[in-house]
Amino acid sequence: MLKKFCPQLARTFARTFATPASTFYHKDLEITLTTKPMEVPTGENIPFGQIPTDHLFEALWNNKTGWEKPKIVPYQNFSLSPLNSTLHYALEGFEGLKAYKDANGKIRTFRPMMNADRLNKTSAAMCFPTFDSNEFVKCLDTLLKIDAKWVPTHPISLYIRPTVISMTNKLGINAPTDTMLFITCTPCGPYFKTAAKPVRLVVETKAARTWPGGMGNVKIGANYVNGLKNVEEAKQQGYDQVMWLTGKHVSEMGGCNFFIYWVNKKGEKELVTPALDGTLLPGITRDSILQLCKGDPRFITSERPVLMTDLAKAGKEKRVIEMFLTGTAAVIAPVGSITYKGVEFFAQKPQGELSSEIRNKILDIQLGKVEHPFSHVVEQRIHQQNFYIVKKKKTKKKK
Repeated sequence: MLKKFCPQLARTFARTFATPASTFYHKDLEITLTTKPMEVPTGENIPFGQIPTDHLFEALWNNKTGWEKPKIVPYQNFSLSPLNSTLHYALEGFEGLKAYKDANGKIRTFRPMMNADRLNKTSAAMCFPTFDSNEFVKCLDTLLKIDAKWVPTHPISLYIRPTVISMTNKLGINAPTDTMLFITCTPCGPYFKTAAKPVRLVVETKAARTWPGGMGNVKIGANYVNGLKNVEEAKQQGYDQVMWLTGKHVSEMGGCNFFIYWVNKKGEKELVTPALDGTLLPGITRDSILQLCKGDPRFITSERPVLMTDLAKAGKEKRVIEMFLTGTAAVIAPVGSITYKGVEFFAQKPQGELSSEIRNKILDIQLGKVEHPFSHVVEQRIHQQNFYIVKKKKTKKKK
């Protein structure tokens, strides 16, 4: 009755007494299609993370009303207040995954539920709201359907960047009262410019990127800017990346996890990666490699602490067969050498035979050459009854 005679009062009453929405829903998705589609780049030399697609996804949250209806809108810039707390206190987290087009033209993503779950973990660590991971993946699928022409064929892929930021316009270190989740996509070529060339690493022995009890196990921007100066200095000295330590133990390489294929102290061939101790990111490529290699009779697969001195000694004794970095952007990149306290040691197979084999196995899954539960197929047909397409009213021209 109130809605009929006083709709404005009814809306105010509903907002005041309604239970805050604990998640956004795909069924509520509102879509506004672009009227100015951009040109899709061609060729393989596409710069990483610079060219946006036609649309982006966004969902707003308020601590009183909860999640608003999610939207897909034309790509656009955001307007932020100078008082926005993201700008002052680094209240920001993100994810990274890729979309691929297989030989039959189907769009595929790689384990997107793990990305959604990890973004929820990151959000909770920053006092941000969480959401239903299934609804997130459904909305992402729709975004990919709409921008299907932007999903290229191998070796190019579509990089997907989900991001959460504070939309609270207030100084002071407090949990945000307003946030935004958005997803933007960009076609990209190889992450490392020397993709076919093994990378050179230098061990950072003074500074620390993360530490016990910190937030190294979640994907926040502060973890990456923390070591930026060290990485730039390393590049000036001719290295490609910095290897970080946690105390005396091997950790990770900024945006990548680290694997060693060696002959260990017991004389066994072992594929090992540092254990998840709360200081490093639980990489999705990392987890995939561990699962795919588990049970391989040629070597032991382990995740355990690795002393830097043990790795350096193994390098000196020529027991390090291969080393490689793993991550969504790079997939797998072979490591040719590591410099520790001024002494450089090398992998015996710097181009990486085993790492190439694992990389090809992952790519076959990502590209749909091999059917596997890790590969998520995006249904191509858009069911318009599942969401609302916003149509702009046509303005009449004045005579």
